[in-house]
Amino acid sequence: MNRRRIIIILVLLLVLALIGLAGYWLLGGSSGAGDAAGNLPEIGGEFNPADPGNGEFLAEATIPVSDIAAYYVYADESVVAVHRDGTIDRVASTTVTSLSNKPVENFASASFSGDGSRILVLTGNQPRTQVNIFEVASATWRVVPGTFRDATWAPSGSQLATLTPDTATGKTAIGIYDTALGRTVRTVVALALGDVAIDWPNAQTILVTDKPNYQSAGSTWAVDVASGRVTIAARGKLGYAAKWDDAAQTALAFQANQYRSGGRTKLIVGGIEQAVLSFTTIPDKCTFFGMPTGEDEETPYVVCGAPRDQDDLQRKTLPDAYYRKEFFSDDVLVGVNLETRSVDFTIATPAPVDATDLQVVGSTVYYLDRITGALYKSAI
Repeated sequence: MNRRRIIIILVLLLVLALIGLAGYWLLGGSSGAGDAAGNLPEIGGEFNPADPGNGEFLAEATIPVSDIAAYYVYADESVVAVHRDGTIDRVASTTVTSLSNKPVENFASASFSGDGSRILVLTGNQPRTQVNIFEVASATWRVVPGTFRDATWAPSGSQLATLTPDTATGKTAIGIYDTALGRTVRTVVALALGDVAIDWPNAQTILVTDKPNYQSAGSTWAVDVASGRVTIAARGKLGYAAKWDDAAQTALAFQANQYRSGGRTKLIVGGIEQAVLSFTTIPDKCTFFGMPTGEDEETPYVVCGAPRDQDDLQRKTLPDAYYRKEFFSDDVLVGVNLETRSVDFTIATPAPVDATDLQVVGSTVYYLDRITGALYKSAI
């Protein structure tokens, strides 16, 4: 074999090696740079959606209405439901009573005050969102003057936290609007913010979180309501999306895989990544709650809608494809004990149900089907 042929062979081998190395890094590499799980311990062991555990399949929805965008379950188990067109019904047993039968133009979203007495209905799009308040008892509407980027209820009472754009400074003011007084009572702080959402999990803390995008890293900032002091609650990574507990200390956060589809769901405590779930889900499909374990004692849990087909989920461009409704999943409900960091229960759902807006009331978990907007419930 002559020297020229040897050189050609060596060059070809080098080219093949470089191609293989490039593919290796594009798929994440062994260092964890592209794998959202990294080297974190795993919660839950092997995910087995075929084993429904202590759950039972539900033959019918909880209430005889669908296309629900938001709901509230009262102590007598009656439900007030806001539909995707902005109409509102009260449902007691199988009796449906209309509270507002006129569709809301440019309906965007709805949420209930802590006691269920008022409904916040947002219309339009950021940065010119209109805030509307519906009084459940009197079945009356009123409009909050001005336009906002976002608004959310306080954990209790009649106040809202609002994001108001200031065209003069280019900043966004985080303000407190009292719906009972009909005015903004104070500005907490003004910040330069991108595309964000706002949450008010407890009396002391307002959370501001970047909107999820698989191409960019997001974070959550904690704003002290009394002082306006801003601290970083969690510094996210690609595709960051998070669900926080009421103390704003524990979160489930999604992180997209770098350079490829899919991702993993992590447990964050005190701003530090602690573990990764054995199943992947979008945090909006989860809720935190306390499981009674004795007199005045509770064990912290989180329950999530987890797609049965995890392999198919990992082929999606997450989390964007979820929020754009490019796909719908068939879920089971999975309960994670946050003290032992173990999966304690799974609950089968009527197949297919894409579970979202989970709420735990007593020993029952309620959830909406993202496909039909029907409301279901399961005993825990």
